[in-house]
Amino acid sequence: MTDHICECPLRGFCYKHMLDKGQREHDICRGVNVEEHVRRKYLEAWGSPPPVFVPPKVGVARDGLVVPVQSGTVGTELKKLIGWFGIKPCGSCGNYANEMDRNGIEWCEANVETIIKWMSEGAAKIGLAGFTLDRVPGFEFGARKLVEQAISKAKSNVVINPNRRIPRPTDPPIKIPSRWTAEPTRHMIYHIWPTKRSECWRWNVEQLRRRIELFNGVRVVGIAVDSDTVTADEVKAAFAGVRIDHWVIVSNDRKIGEGATFHKMMELLPRGVNDITWYGHAKGTKYESTVVAIPVPGAVGSSGLVPRWTELLYRSTLDHYSEVRKSLESFPITGSMKRYGDFNKPETWRWHYSGTFFWFRNADTFARPQWRKLISFYGAVECWPSCVFKAAEGGVLLGNDVGLLYVESEVVKHEEAYKSWPTDERPTSNGVTDRQFYDEETRREADHWPELVALHGGGVNAIKSLGAKTVVEIGSGLGPFLVAAQSAGLDAIGLGCSPFERDYAISRGVPPERYLLDDATTAMLPQVDAIYCIEVLEHIPEPQLGPMLDQIAAKCRWFYFSSTPHPADDDATWGHVTIKTKAEWIELFSRHGLRFVRDDKSVVEWGMIFISGV
Repeated sequence: MTDHICECPLRGFCYKHMLDKGQREHDICRGVNVEEHVRRKYLEAWGSPPPVFVPPKVGVARDGLVVPVQSGTVGTELKKLIGWFGIKPCGSCGNYANEMDRNGIEWCEANVETIIKWMSEGAAKIGLAGFTLDRVPGFEFGARKLVEQAISKAKSNVVINPNRRIPRPTDPPIKIPSRWTAEPTRHMIYHIWPTKRSECWRWNVEQLRRRIELFNGVRVVGIAVDSDTVTADEVKAAFAGVRIDHWVIVSNDRKIGEGATFHKMMELLPRGVNDITWYGHAKGTKYESTVVAIPVPGAVGSSGLVPRWTELLYRSTLDHYSEVRKSLESFPITGSMKRYGDFNKPETWRWHYSGTFFWFRNADTFARPQWRKLISFYGAVECWPSCVFKAAEGGVLLGNDVGLLYVESEVVKHEEAYKSWPTDERPTSNGVTDRQFYDEETRREADHWPELVALHGGGVNAIKSLGAKTVVEIGSGLGPFLVAAQSAGLDAIGLGCSPFERDYAISRGVPPERYLLDDATTAMLPQVDAIYCIEVLEHIPEPQLGPMLDQIAAKCRWFYFSSTPHPADDDATWGHVTIKTKAEWIELFSRHGLRFVRDDKSVVEWGMIFISGV
């Protein structure tokens, strides 16, 4: 004989008397000391009595002082309710219950008819007095009541705990200042489940490629493959011409979704105080093309809700780095859209970044043992920030307390909010924004394209006169040198940091695989006969020049170089941070194995040719 809380579907949620162990049917209820009963249950669950006792009520949370119990998802509750009738769920019913648990309360509320259909399928396998259970009069009515009761119980499974709170958007922020001692290095981890259902994964890759120059640190791409996906090699091919440092390839695990690659990618990250990381994953890949409404790979501004709010995530987390940096100065983690009270998962503290695009400070994250925690849930990574950080410790970039992003009005609200943001603010090596630089370069150079190609043709001829056949250009810009080199038969590869400029160069005939997006200070250069670098090094801080020049000297025989020797009033505007005279450049290069050979005015009057290895 033991006290317990009655869960009989015929009586609802009440407190009841003694129940013989193993007895299934509801006995006659009689009163007990409810306060003492629940106090004991709380003590068993939490190890200490609650300072204040308030008996729980269905759907009620007093002043937010509630925390979910360890069970209570809709599928689990529905199985319990059905079990009170002595009915044991069949295998398919158990699978449906698990799916309901994975999808969460909100999904179940919107799909009651689907759940009743599942129950009918199971009932059709159970015989009762010459009928199958689904043919019993009133079955659908009773099934609907059970589903409603299961949803209600899933919502009401809370215990009072004064030491824990459901977070609220109005909670005061908990700021943890950064400990940066230098400009943060920006790393990337990105997950792809490249299903064959649509070209959505390719659209996501294109969105990332347009912005990948932002990441000047480690770049990791995780690929989860199964019978429903294209091959990992096809995904790698979609990143052709882009530096990816690590590929993490795993078998897809639908129980934890993006969590299949998450820990493996995290392990590849540095953990210094000056390291920050962006996480994202290809969105919408589980849907058919007709659902995501992306007409062609690379399309932008589609009418489908999924790509619309996905594009907002890319833009708000990657196109405005100044906002990201500002947020990370105060918070160890930040993301685009913050949502509260979802998933019905007790491990999550009930908050997350909708869409799972977020940045975090590496040192602060890895210092917390909880970073290894991933709950067994299809949204495991979406829940992950709340396993590591309190809601008040997380910053917000675009929207706080967002609603369901599969609703048109909610997406429109955030699209309108984003319109108030300034133009793209991705940082570039020249100190101005990527879009500003591209627009300025295009206006200045597009009208003079033939002259620019001819101008760089002088550099091509100078390089050919040295006997060089292979060349890398550092700082390709809009690509006039690459076009001239291609016409002259040189085997040339360009290196740039702007996807806008790369796209323009490709439109002028540069093969995509011949224009690489990478940071000139950290890129791994191939072994070539010559390296061509015109008006680039003045944009690079002098402490970063040493390692870069060491690599140049090791990877080529000839180095064709120019950098303006004349200080100007607008140097800061254009990001000119290292201005040197001809003699100063020659002296610096000599310390790194590059000897001055001669002047060359084929491109600009202060051009010079150096030789390495002597």
